[in-house]
Amino acid sequence: RQMYEWIVSNGFHPVIIATKSDKINRSALQKHVKMIREGLDVEKGTVIIPFSSSTKQGRDEIYELMDRLLADNSTEIQDTVNDL
Repeated sequence: RQMYEWIVSNGFHPVIIATKSDKINRSALQKHVKMIREGLDVEKGTVIIPFSSSTKQGRDEIYELMDRLLADNSTEIQDTVNDL
């Protein structure tokens, strides 16, 4: 919770990757996402992606989100690269 609060207080909009999702029954997954949301008291719109490295659940969602974020910030990224 402290890490989440610190990230938000510094002006960032975190994406929460909830690992070990393969350990939870599919029927209980949304319940656990809700517990994370309430436990961290996340801001409205905070993205939470359940992820499992063993089953690859959530991998495509993470890649899609990264692609969108990179496309939205491509000019800023290119400026940063050019400044190096």
